[in-house]
Amino acid sequence: MTYQMTFQYLACQTCTAKIHCDRCGEEVAQSLLRLDGVDNVEINMVAKTISVTADADPDDIECKLEDLGVLVD
Repeated sequence: MTYQMTFQYLACQTCTAKIHCDRCGEEVAQSLLRLDGVDNVEINMVAKTISVTADADPDDIECKLEDLGVLVD
């Protein structure tokens, strides 16, 4: 499955990620929450979105997603 990601901070930015199931989504959320400045991660499997509320560098979030192997080019 491919999910549209919405990063909510000073500006809104989107990228595409692959999350196959609820378990994958939970792992991604927990990993993102460990980043400094990330306040909240919401995954909506029905709408295929991930919302990240953070005062963190968007590049750090994208790098983390690439490390997890879920970011789509």
